[in-house]
Amino acid sequence: MNSISTRRTGLRCLTIIGLMFSLLSVPAKSDTVWSVKAILMHDTFWDVKAIGTDGDLIDVKAFEEVGNPYILDVKAIQAGKLLPIKIVSNETPFAPVKAIQEDGTILDIKAISPEGQMLDVKGTNPNGKIFDIKAIAPDGELIDIKAISPDNRVRDIKGLKMHSEEIEGKVFDVEFFANIKALTPP
Repeated sequence: MNSISTRRTGLRCLTIIGLMFSLLSVPAKSDTVWSVKAILMHDTFWDVKAIGTDGDLIDVKAFEEVGNPYILDVKAIQAGKLLPIKIVSNETPFAPVKAIQEDGTILDIKAISPEGQMLDVKGTNPNGKIFDIKAIAPDGELIDIKAISPDNRVRDIKGLKMHSEEIEGKVFDVEFFANIKALTPP
């Protein structure tokens, strides 16, 4: 093997390792932490939270990494740790959106009204490799989930497949179908 081929192989390995760490790790620096909300008609905002195993409410936020305001990571924050949020299967018409703890425990994601009413948050309307992420009302209405910056910029929350395989990857021994990101609207 010549030295150019060896360097290319080494660079590919470093790139793959870097991508793996970026998907699983806490952002090294974040310019901005965005709120994640369900937005109903009449400008009504509901919090989006993960529900802990003991029923505690865990914040869900979007993180804008330095230099990348276009694709934000969406994570739950529990005891100072960032938990990945993923679509964990490709059920139709509604794919489950869940937070995953380090021990592999899967937590529900819910939109919660100020009065405490909870709605499931699911992946809907797959279009190629992109899912809409919506709260599902009891009457079947699909409610938008958005990331909102402190200066009121808005991003759509989407499920995003980056690979052609059905299973996108595995985190904390849990297979997942798609990543959850906040994207600039088209």
